[in-house]
Amino acid sequence: MKILYIDDNPNDIDLTTLEMKKNAPHIEIEIANTIRGSESRLLNNSDSIDLVLLDMHLPDGNGLGHLEWIRGKDIPVAVVIITGHGDEDTAVAALKAGADDYITKSQGYLARLPVILENAVNRYRVELARNRQHLKLLYVEDNLVDIDLTRRHFSRYAPNIRMDVLQNASEVISLLANPVTRHQYDILLLDHRLQGLNAIEIITELEKYSLSIPIILVTGHGDEEIAVQAIKLGAADYVVKSSDYLFHLPSVIENVYNRTQLIREEEALRISEERFRRIAENAQDIIARYTFFPIEGFEYISPSVTKILGYTPEEFYQDSDIDLRITHPDDIPVTKQYLENSNYSGDTNVLRLIHKNGNVVWVDYRSAPIYDQNGRLIALESIIRDVSDRKNDEAHIQQQMERLSAMLTIDNAISGSLDLNLTLNIVLEHVISQLNVDASTIILLNPYTQNLRYYASRGYWYDDIKEFSAQIGTNFISKAIFERKLVHTEDIDDFNNPKLFLPMIKKEKFVSYYAIPLISKGVIKGILEVYSRSIKKVDIEWKDYLNMLASQTAIAIDNAELFENLQKSNTELIQAYDCTLEGWVHAMDLRDKETEGHSQRVADITVKLAARMDVRNTELEHIRRGALLHDIGKMGIPDSILLKPGPLSEDELKIMRKHPIFALEMLSTIEYLRKSLDIPQYHHEHWDGMGYPNGLIGEDIPISARIFSVVDVWDALTSDRPYREAWEKIDATNYLKDRRGSQFEPRVVDEFITMLESGII
Repeated sequence: MKILYIDDNPNDIDLTTLEMKKNAPHIEIEIANTIRGSESRLLNNSDSIDLVLLDMHLPDGNGLGHLEWIRGKDIPVAVVIITGHGDEDTAVAALKAGADDYITKSQGYLARLPVILENAVNRYRVELARNRQHLKLLYVEDNLVDIDLTRRHFSRYAPNIRMDVLQNASEVISLLANPVTRHQYDILLLDHRLQGLNAIEIITELEKYSLSIPIILVTGHGDEEIAVQAIKLGAADYVVKSSDYLFHLPSVIENVYNRTQLIREEEALRISEERFRRIAENAQDIIARYTFFPIEGFEYISPSVTKILGYTPEEFYQDSDIDLRITHPDDIPVTKQYLENSNYSGDTNVLRLIHKNGNVVWVDYRSAPIYDQNGRLIALESIIRDVSDRKNDEAHIQQQMERLSAMLTIDNAISGSLDLNLTLNIVLEHVISQLNVDASTIILLNPYTQNLRYYASRGYWYDDIKEFSAQIGTNFISKAIFERKLVHTEDIDDFNNPKLFLPMIKKEKFVSYYAIPLISKGVIKGILEVYSRSIKKVDIEWKDYLNMLASQTAIAIDNAELFENLQKSNTELIQAYDCTLEGWVHAMDLRDKETEGHSQRVADITVKLAARMDVRNTELEHIRRGALLHDIGKMGIPDSILLKPGPLSEDELKIMRKHPIFALEMLSTIEYLRKSLDIPQYHHEHWDGMGYPNGLIGEDIPISARIFSVVDVWDALTSDRPYREAWEKIDATNYLKDRRGSQFEPRVVDEFITMLESGII
């Protein structure tokens, strides 16, 4: 609502503006300090103004004069006069001049001002609507004087009443009998005494046509009997032509018309309410109205509430707290939050209600708030639809998705981890969460001893289950193994029977038990047990999922056993290979007495030095094998050269230097030793490129060969030979230092000497 406030007192303007902002923010104020400013504003655009708040005393005129100007210009605004020094005469003068209200600036007037302004606007609009309402009157009268007087009076005092005249009964009956013309008039004003038929007879005749037009009977010589008879026949009013009746007649006509309209509206409302009630009572949804004022409680709730929630409408009307009792405890804070929000504008939410039988009912709750003129929430009108099936479907789909996700997690664990304990604990975690049980155990079966032993568990109060170990017998585990299918019990006597369950199970307070064999490739690997401390309502999907989990568990156990057996076989094969290598090395030692023990020593030292040089652990075993086999190529050197006691000739040296090539030829076809070839092939290469057989330089020589060459020379120098005694360590060390950067990589020599000095070797 927008008001134009005309006042020249800045204090009053500030106080009024602050009050409106604080207590009536919906009222917008525009200020004019003079009458001239107000006139300019109203003449240019009065449509945006709802009310003029007009001070009595202004610098350029009087408030009453400006009021008369507003009404004279027929400007469509409500006007409230406000003054600081008013009296009764001023108030009367203001109201006579057309003010819609009058207020003095007395103590507390600002608090009342918003309500006064709103009421003034409402009254003005009602009066404006009434004045703009043109009534079409059919006056049936044969007295020309009465006709003329009535026409003149209406023209002056009731211009909104437009009057047509008929002078005889036959004309009025003919006009109103016609379905087209009968609806042209709002009121029938009927004189009692007419030529021909009188008013009572006309009314009786018109009854045939079921007219909806109200009839007012006027007469100059009325009596009680005529009035009663007219009213009984359906006349809306009865007026006697007294000396001043014309002054009352417009009001009588308007009242009859308004009363008739009210009756029609009430009938339309009744029909509408009846239609609404029929719709509401036949609706599948709950339709309800809950009031907060003047009395809190359900004003209406449709019969469908019985089908959806089990309560009758009468139970809702009689129990003021039923709305709290039927709301799920977790959703009560949500509903309270709505009601505590003063700006609540309606909402749609999915909530849980409690059926009379205790079941949870999911509903789509849609509400519209009803506020009074002061902005107070007085009622909620709601439509409540049962969406339990939809929610259950959503929950079922969500459960299926979670179960599929769990199966994927288990699949990933089986394929991505070789740790059986980790995999089975993941299985148990999903067994408990997806099947909604309290505890679960995996028992493994030894197929040779028929012994059952605990492997993994979740959800137990006590750790006694970890001590489980038994032979196949008469218990439920054995039954599941023998029958190769799911077994189940919820008999409390079974849980107390020591032949069926161990005493440790009794302590856990279980009341429901399932056991399913873990079968892979037709072989039983063990048993998956699930326990609950409350009776479970399970369906075929639940059992199918338990079977799927059991299948995955059996696969996990089978994979772990296969891997364990493969590892065992691989270890045995590696041991066999290593024994073969040691046999080769021993054979070389037997052939070449002067190198006996040399291969094993240099292998051990080379591995230590390689580790110090940050060679990866995965490479160390290949380095050890290469070091052991470094001289395997000498198997291809003739004894005459290999065992010659004296110096070798040039040709003999050429043959001797082929032993790295012989090593490559001997070992390259053996896949197991392919990663160990670097040392046998390159251990005689020099850092400066002067070595053999390929003359490699620097880092082109594999790191393992660079490391081994230092160790090999050191061990050869410090070991006794038939043709010389072992060198002193200081001399051997100096030898390595002298060839640092030529024969040997400097970094390797430095690290080897550090190990010597620290006593590591």
